[in-house]
Amino acid sequence: MIEILTFEEFEDAVQDKLEYSMSFNTIYVNDAEIDAEVRCPYGQPSNFEERNEAIEKASKDEWFLERLWKDYVKNLLYV
Repeated sequence: MIEILTFEEFEDAVQDKLEYSMSFNTIYVNDAEIDAEVRCPYGQPSNFEERNEAIEKASKDEWFLERLWKDYVKNLLYV
């Protein structure tokens, strides 16, 4: 049986694991157990400082985290 994290569990689990992909302009979870990735909604960071700002915003943005959680659930159910 597949165990799926609730949104609250997911939100706690990913707080220090968000990364930004310059190649795809996405923010993803850097964790082998959690497959989730969403296009960066804060523009395309062009340097390290902007990248860190985007990750910081994403970690506090309920709307973004919910989209990321939905991608995680979708990836678990459709593998």
